Parts: sequence; structure tokens; C-alpha cells
Amino acid sequence: MRVLKSLLAVAAAVGTLLTGTTAAQAAGTGWTMTYGATQTKGAVTWTGGRTIYISGSLHAASGLRRVCYWGVNGNYDTGNAKCHAANAGETVTWQDDPLSINIPGGVQKVYAVLYIEDYVGVHQVWCTRASCGTLS
Repeated sequence: MRVLKSLLAVAAAVGTLLTGTTAAQAAGTGWTMTYGATQTKGAVTWTGGRTIYISGSLHAASGLRRVCYWGVNGNYDTGNAKCHAANAGETVTWQDDPLSINIPGGVQKVYAVLYIEDYVGVHQVWCTRASCGTLS
């Protein structure tokens, strides 16, 4: 039995070396927020390091709409929120937008907020490596 466990561990290590990925690097979570016909979707790619990547889209059905997001780890955060905006009828997309915290564990939780005019937040979500949830 010990030999089998050792062989499995070696096979997993070799697979990681050959592919350059781990289970944590492949993990992803995401969100969808709506306000009337406005919709934003985001996908979080968690890495084995201190940086995560956000990809997504925002469609504004009417008025100016924004989605902003930032990461946290305990009392540390990624600094200013990253935001994307769309005017009525527009759709904007973004790919692999990085968020980093330069401490062990890096970004542990992401918050995202959907705003209407004058930065009025109408919906807020959070995501960790395991899941996402709604705050409002």
C-alpha cells in the first residue's frame, strides 16, 4: 500500500511539472449581477501565487453602468478598485485583469459591485476559491 501511495504521489508531481498547473491554478469561481436589463458577469481565476485574474463583461441597457472589484486578505487589500464602465446600449469586456496582494496567501476574497449613475451601488457579490455569494 505504501508503494502505491508513493507511486501516485510521484505521478502527481510529474504531472504538475509537465503541465505547469495545479488544482488550485485550475480552480475558478464567478458571478452574475443584474439591474433591470443591465447585466455583468465575472470569472475569477485563482492561481497558486499571490495574483488572481478577473475576466468578464458588462452590458448597460440604459444609462451609465459600472462594475468595480477588488481583493482582500485579512486587513490587506489590492488598493484602488478596478472598474469598467459602459454607456446605454454598450457592452464592454475584459480579460485576465490581475489583482495582487504581496503577502503569503495573496488574494483570498474578491468583492464586486454593480453601480448605476453617480456610483450608486445596486448589487454586491463576493467570491473565494470555493464559492461566491451575494451581499446585496
